[in-house]
Amino acid sequence: MTFSIARLTSLSHGGGCGCKISPHILRDILKNTRYIPIPPQLMVGIKSADDAAVYKPNDK
Repeated sequence: MTFSIARLTSLSHGGGCGCKISPHILRDILKNTRYIPIPPQLMVGIKSADDAAVYKPNDK
């Protein structure tokens, strides 16, 4: 039995910044969605249109 190795990059149409949706397009996509409550522990995320999130799990 023979196996071939598949590169993970062959499963993606792009990588890094080339695969991101611009904040303007994302805002247009989400404009008709219902209000989503944002927990106070979310320090970086939806409001800043960032491509990552920072969540504070506790006060320690």
